[in-house]
Amino acid sequence: MNMKEKFDVLAVGEVLWDVFPETRRLGGAPFNFALHLRRLGLDCRFISRVGRDAAGAEILQRLRSEGFDPADIQVDEDRPTGVVQVDLDARGTPTFTILEDAAFDRIRCGNSCEALLAGQPEIIYFGTLIQRTPAAANQIQVFLAGRPKASRTLCDINLRPRCVRREAVIASLEQADILKLNEEEFAALKAMLGHGGSDDAFLAALFSDFRLELIALTRGAAGAEMIAPGQRWRGTPPVVGAIADTVGAGDAFAAMLAFGLIRSWDAPRILDAALAFSARICAIRGAIPDNGAPYDEMKTWIEETSDE
Repeated sequence: MNMKEKFDVLAVGEVLWDVFPETRRLGGAPFNFALHLRRLGLDCRFISRVGRDAAGAEILQRLRSEGFDPADIQVDEDRPTGVVQVDLDARGTPTFTILEDAAFDRIRCGNSCEALLAGQPEIIYFGTLIQRTPAAANQIQVFLAGRPKASRTLCDINLRPRCVRREAVIASLEQADILKLNEEEFAALKAMLGHGGSDDAFLAALFSDFRLELIALTRGAAGAEMIAPGQRWRGTPPVVGAIADTVGAGDAFAAMLAFGLIRSWDAPRILDAALAFSARICAIRGAIPDNGAPYDEMKTWIEETSDE
């Protein structure tokens, strides 16, 4: 691909193996996000780093099979490919234990990454887990600072135990145009920033202090909200039957949020789509479907609602 050829989305961050009690699955919020968008038909590039090991080789093979450019994936000679131990409670809610000093912690956003910015992606997606070390955070922040003016950034706050650096979170908010987080992360962010007022006052402070355009706040089974200065929209998820687990639900929501923004949908339609897709992901094991049925369902939904 000519680096100057325009594409839709650029995602940067971790790709890793989620190890469940009985199986393992490919994961990492930025990878899940990027894969959903590719399967939904958007042109999405993905920057990450894996180890020179069997786990990393398997990831590279999988990325090739999904149509990603393997040249965008760095290979670390010393550190292992990322691994997360996933434990599920009786409701399918996960607890994550993330291997320290993994290959993705050594990500380098040099010339090859900067060249991707010439594609002027409409949305650049990044999170906070990839910035759990000072060195990686510096790489991501310098990279984001060089983005085209026409590109909007979507920051997916991802606060995991022992993987949170206040400095990186604040720097990410300063780089963000769109912020996506869940209600637990909202409460943690409020405490981190020392805001003692109401939730509404904190929302107002986020908009004024960090010049955000939009905040997407997910609330699990209670649904989600999209909030802009002076405007607020609420939605509830559809009923999809039994919940297998909630792993990756937020990533699915973020993917449809980006999809809808790129398609210039209004906020209620984006909310409906994001909630429908994330609910569908909760009906399967893990974050990524083994077949194309959920994507076909979303494509049908998009066609059926195109005239509303």
